[in-house]
Amino acid sequence: MKLKDLGIRALFALWSIPLSWVVVNSTFNIASLLHIDGVLPFYPVHILNVSLILLALKEYNNMLSHEYEKNRFNLSFLWIIPALISSLIPGKILPFKALLFLLLVLVAAEAFFVGKGTGRWKRASLMFSGTIFLYLAGTGLFEITEPSFTSLWKWSFPDGGWLSNIGYVFVFASVFMSDTMAYFTGSLFGKHHFSTLSPKKTVEGSLGGLIASVLTMTIGIAVFGKDGVPIFFGVILGLMIGIAAQVGDLLVSSMKRYFNVKDASQLIPGHGGILDRFDSVFFAVPVVQIVVLLFNQVK
Repeated sequence: MKLKDLGIRALFALWSIPLSWVVVNSTFNIASLLHIDGVLPFYPVHILNVSLILLALKEYNNMLSHEYEKNRFNLSFLWIIPALISSLIPGKILPFKALLFLLLVLVAAEAFFVGKGTGRWKRASLMFSGTIFLYLAGTGLFEITEPSFTSLWKWSFPDGGWLSNIGYVFVFASVFMSDTMAYFTGSLFGKHHFSTLSPKKTVEGSLGGLIASVLTMTIGIAVFGKDGVPIFFGVILGLMIGIAAQVGDLLVSSMKRYFNVKDASQLIPGHGGILDRFDSVFFAVPVVQIVVLLFNQVK
């Protein structure tokens, strides 16, 4: 990493981290302000979650447009926006299977009516897979603000004031610590290449990132976890986050390599785009959802 980029990242962090903390832990119910009935309460953190997903989808569609100049890939917004909003409505309007089918119809229509030649299946597959990946990431982000996860911490959202979403914060912290320590450990001690998808990644860096994620989440559970939640759960959760974060990073790296782009965009100073900065988060949060589900069933 260039010294200039490091400085830009530091300046960005000085204001973005405090602002993010305020947004994530805000207990202001937007639904009540807008007098919207029949939906679950939604807060600034939900707006943040949806914004991240929509910006990431825009970046993905832009990369996809490099290969297929004539397209209507932004039709995916017509599906993902109501699909995400529907998860905030009590009861299921449509089962997940029906949602998947509607997305399949949409991408097939885009490929058939706009696409030309024999590459329609590939075109539809790329549009479908990117959209469903970000949908799963979005619902995963919603899940870590719900009682199934927040009840494991001393302060449950939204009743804990400015520490309401401490669990949400530690999920992100575990991912970012994994990314950061993987980079520095790999830079200092890396000798064995980890994957051809990202030649700069090393086994040593991967282990450093994994250890950082485990330590971060273990400390989080030990200090801020609710009484009765074992520290060992922090170890398991940190381990799974560390693994998932690196898989997500490699997944998006392979995506960018396929589209032959270095960064998804230049939206975030010193970082690139939303997909560049939050790729690991997007893959990790569905894994958190699964681990928490299993833990709540067996505890």
